[in-house]
Formats: sequence, structure tokens, C-alpha cells
Amino acid sequence: MQTNIVKKCKGHAQKRSQQRGIRPWVIKFILDYSDIRKPAGKGARYHLISKRKLDSLVCKEIIKRSEAERLRGVVVLEKGNVWTVYHKTRRLKS
Repeated sequence: MQTNIVKKCKGHAQKRSQQRGIRPWVIKFILDYSDIRKPAGKGARYHLISKRKLDSLVCKEIIKRSEAERLRGVVVLEKGNVWTVYHKTRRLKS
């Protein structure tokens, strides 16, 4: 699982994810389960998982509560490959 996401997450994104403490499984999980996908310009998209969706995933026992806390507020910016990842501190523009 990690080798597949590492291929998609190179250069800037890999460096930033290490600096920001965002693990490869978190990026893959967000890309697979994100319910919020917003355009970011130049064909790129923001991906993140809402609090409501995270609570639903915990109730369905897809993830543990501790894992959900790692996912909360993490944004993945991608266009085919992962461009960057970060912790959301402000609202995303519509």
C-alpha cells in the first residue's frame, strides 16, 4: 500500500508530508474516502474528509477513533500525482 502512494507522492509532496508528520497511509486514505473535493485551479483538486464522514467511518468500524484524529483537517492537493499535503487551518475557498 505504501509503495503505491509513494510513487504518486514525489518531490515537494513527499518532503512536506515528512515535515508535517503526515504518513503515507493518511494520504491514501484521504484520496480513497474524501467526501470534499474542491477545484484548486489548473485542473488540480483539494481532497479532505469532513468531520461527519470521519464519525461515520468510525461508527462503521472502517477506522479507529485514534486513526480518525490523524485524518482530521488534513488536505491533499492532487492532479494525477499528489502535489502537496497540509493541515487545514482556514476554510477552503469555494
